[in-house]
Amino acid sequence: MIKIIAVTTDRADFGLLSPPMRVLTEDPYFEVQFIITGSHLLTGKETSLQTIRSSGFAICAEVPIFQENYSSTFASDGFSEAIKGISKALSKSKPDFIMLLGDRYETLASAIAATLLNIPIIHLCGGDITQGAMDDSIRHALTKLSHIHFPSNLQAAKRLEQMGEDPERILMVGSSGLDYINECEKIKTEEIFEILSIDNPELPFFLVTFHPVTLETDFGVAHLDQVLSALKEYAKNNRCNFIFTGVNLDPGSSVIDEKIKSFCASEKSCYFFESLGSSYYINLLKKCQAVLGNSSSGFYEAPFLKKPTLNVGGRQKGRLMCDSIFNVDTKESILKALGESSKMVLDHVISPYGDGKTSQKIREFLKKQPAPKEIIIKKFKDIPCKNHL
Repeated sequence: MIKIIAVTTDRADFGLLSPPMRVLTEDPYFEVQFIITGSHLLTGKETSLQTIRSSGFAICAEVPIFQENYSSTFASDGFSEAIKGISKALSKSKPDFIMLLGDRYETLASAIAATLLNIPIIHLCGGDITQGAMDDSIRHALTKLSHIHFPSNLQAAKRLEQMGEDPERILMVGSSGLDYINECEKIKTEEIFEILSIDNPELPFFLVTFHPVTLETDFGVAHLDQVLSALKEYAKNNRCNFIFTGVNLDPGSSVIDEKIKSFCASEKSCYFFESLGSSYYINLLKKCQAVLGNSSSGFYEAPFLKKPTLNVGGRQKGRLMCDSIFNVDTKESILKALGESSKMVLDHVISPYGDGKTSQKIREFLKKQPAPKEIIIKKFKDIPCKNHL
């Protein structure tokens, strides 16, 4: 039996880790558990924590890492606390592998803890590009610390080879978020609106998520102002709802969070939720008119469902784009895209992120791998390059 511990840091990575972990749970060859850390354990984030606790997964440890005062050093302070806390949890539980996803700084702390304990790392979604955020560098650092790679697309897989990773340890599997779409329980929009106390379920609605842009000096506030101004004007002339979801816990998150909450409090057609939970979110995504903001969901899940994505700013710059994604930066371009979204025909769109069978591919690949002690020693694959001497 192979013991795998996955580390979840926020609602997004839990939603993407759940499908492969669920498939592994059903196979007697694997024993799987979760370590819960990051924003899950903060006051006000109880929805995502309750989702995990009620999911049926075994929980190895809950590792709080953040203070509640959100000082200028909260991210680096949390990073150091994560290394200490997760090191203790891993040392006690002694897994054969640790499974990590994406590009969070808390995830990097988990990888460092595993590295220092000689625990091989399985990494999902490496090789992607997001030039507008520090996530880009963190993702590439995670690649170099990891031993088995499950990228979400072919371009990403090629980049992993460019970084010297062993091709025998790379398998392009697609995005596990598409797996969840296929297996998610269907819930009527009217039921969700009633539970969430959202008025007028018969009206068209938009899903809005805007995260801090960590490599911009204003963290993306200028672009957020354009979004909010456009939504205010659009709502004056069109009966609709805008459903906002909470922001990532990154540098700049407090100012973004305050602006969005203040805006929603003053606009009767706008609703804010820290977390909708994966089930509600996917069901609403299936029925929304479009998604708006700078979340990766607009690149992964929305195209798979043939929904328009109105992508704001440079946070996702470098990701694979298909015909359902429209870059908008100004109030005018946002207003235009909002108006045109209901007329968009996207039946021809094919997602570059797989077919919704990611989890099964991960399971079969892991069952063919040698013992962890053989994987822990990495090979560096040289590729031809220019002579810089």
